[in-house]
Amino acid sequence: MSKDQLNSSPPLGTSSVLDNIFDGAPPTFCSIFLGIEDFLPYAKSGATSSPMSPLAGLPGQGFDESLNTLLDQLSSQGAQGVIATLPMINQLPYFTTIAYNGLTLSAENAASLNQIYNPLGYNFIEGDNPFMIEDPSAGAFGVRPMQEGELLLLSIPLDSVRCHQMGSVYPFRNEFILTAEEVQEINNRISLYNQSIRQWANYFGFAIAETSEFYSNLNDGFTYNGVSMSTKFVTGGVFSLDAIHLNGRGNAL
Repeated sequence: MSKDQLNSSPPLGTSSVLDNIFDGAPPTFCSIFLGIEDFLPYAKSGATSSPMSPLAGLPGQGFDESLNTLLDQLSSQGAQGVIATLPMINQLPYFTTIAYNGLTLSAENAASLNQIYNPLGYNFIEGDNPFMIEDPSAGAFGVRPMQEGELLLLSIPLDSVRCHQMGSVYPFRNEFILTAEEVQEINNRISLYNQSIRQWANYFGFAIAETSEFYSNLNDGFTYNGVSMSTKFVTGGVFSLDAIHLNGRGNAL
């Protein structure tokens, strides 16, 4: 959920999220996971649209005051609860399933790409190679290989990669990638959201569920009650098929 969904004005004759929360008996305990939709649309667009929610601003505009409003209303009703911090963007399989150097080439294919890219100073070898991406700052031709730490989105059209040489002869467009600078920008904003979460949770006496260690353990993989868990898409058994939100098992953990 985002702060916009939380504080938005409902259509005539309907209820807002906050109205639904406080409709009927006052809540006594709640668990809150707020903020992922405040950065996710921007990240899923390859940092090309839908800017992230600012930290500052009025309720419904800024993340900080929106969270303050929610917790204030909950605590004023006598509710207690727990609120979770947010994962970093590179802890979600939607952004990490496809490796930056997942372009596996035969010697023949590497030689063909070298005919195209050697004049630009780029070289390919047999085996694993970085995908090629568009980058207006990368010289006169605006293309370059991906670097470690940069992310490929799961939205890339895999049929075009396999059949039409996207990511090699035809570099990935910006909407399918997050550069190192964009990853840092998004993670910096998430860190600010998390600081706000900790601040208001402490102020209102809510428990804090720190998710960073949990997601790090998932990345390494572990076994619980004989079942293997990891961040691997589909086979990891913890994330839903959108590769972003936890499934029932993941939430239970």
